[in-house]
Amino acid sequence: MKEEKNKIKFLVINDMHNRIQNVRKVISKVKSEKFDFVLCCGDIVNVPTGDNDDKSIIDSYMPLMYNIFLELEKIAPILWVPGNHEPYIYFTNYYKEVTSNSKNIHKKFEKLSENLYIVGLGGSTPMLDGGKWSKDFIPFKDIDFEKYKYPGYPYNNSSNNYIESDNMLLKDFNEVLIEGKKVWGESQLIFLTHNGPIFTPTNSMEVEGEYLYLGSKSIGDIFQNEENCFINVHGHSHLSEGYVTVRQNKHILNVGANYNGNYGTLEIIKDKEGKWNVFSFSIEYV
Repeated sequence: MKEEKNKIKFLVINDMHNRIQNVRKVISKVKSEKFDFVLCCGDIVNVPTGDNDDKSIIDSYMPLMYNIFLELEKIAPILWVPGNHEPYIYFTNYYKEVTSNSKNIHKKFEKLSENLYIVGLGGSTPMLDGGKWSKDFIPFKDIDFEKYKYPGYPYNNSSNNYIESDNMLLKDFNEVLIEGKKVWGESQLIFLTHNGPIFTPTNSMEVEGEYLYLGSKSIGDIFQNEENCFINVHGHSHLSEGYVTVRQNKHILNVGANYNGNYGTLEIIKDKEGKWNVFSFSIEYV
């Protein structure tokens, strides 16, 4: 994974939630294209949140997870992070890789090319309930951080308090960043996360008249403040696929849920000064 390149093409796919048939449709559709990596933002399987550490339950999901990864390996090596519906073992330091050509980078980092690293963080924080949608609703002003709709995993304290849960995530993310900076120095970074930044169009959605907020305040803060990070690829929010440019050469990408047939392609290119930039991004459907 350390071959020096001036252009890198990714297949981006996530939130399959057991639907291997949609993965196979993607493989069939892109088989004539050349990709360098598959990026997967998690929720490959659909272990019920809260049962992630119940061995009697998660064992039944492992063969399906293995087979989904075997399909994706037909395209390119896989870099992935676990979602909130993955077995707990993929959040620990002693997990085994799912397949020989996949790498779980939760709380880890990987060199992709000269001056370019990818940093991973899986899992989710609680989903916030913004209440009933109205044209006068002001997200930053009206949101209640104590009012959650669904718990997160593994970043979920006993009372489902959003701020305390997000601080748990912040601790883990800071650990990998502190360790990584000793290695990558001034290299540019891609964040591969399951949760994306909260309060973005790629991480909020209206469902049956309610406005729901997914995502992490800490991921958003780190993305904004980490000058070397120019892309955050995330999933988790099934209905909020999109591409957001926060400012020059800072982009947030969510291809949407493969459960619904979504996937995407991302190409980055290195300019004459050695700086990586987004060359193209597209969201596709099967």
